[in-house]
Amino acid sequence: MTFAKRDFEKEQKWRELIKQCKESKLSASAFCRQTGIKVTSLYSWMKVIRERDRLSKTESKRETSQQASSTFVPVRISQEETVRRAPGTRAEISHVEIWLSNGNIIRAGTMSPGAIAELVKSLDATC
Repeated sequence: MTFAKRDFEKEQKWRELIKQCKESKLSASAFCRQTGIKVTSLYSWMKVIRERDRLSKTESKRETSQQASSTFVPVRISQEETVRRAPGTRAEISHVEIWLSNGNIIRAGTMSPGAIAELVKSLDATC
């Protein structure tokens, strides 16, 4: 369903009319006769507003999901030796465990900080 440029004042007016119709306990036809609006316009706006609300809820769920998937989680550094570094070489992490929210654990041996960053970036792209 496509919509013309959204007129929020008009939409609010129709939302109010639809609310009044429901609260009146009259049939849609009787309410429209009483208020002087076309039944077809009332039903058309009911459909438009229902679809807009559905799309709004879907978008809201998507945003919530994206926020949840991009939040950081606590990191724990174990007390074991975590960094090995020979003079003149880059630091390496000797043991890496990444605990995913679904309960899976990724375990890796010695990794450079750059490799860990790439792994995290890759996981972020797939989650």
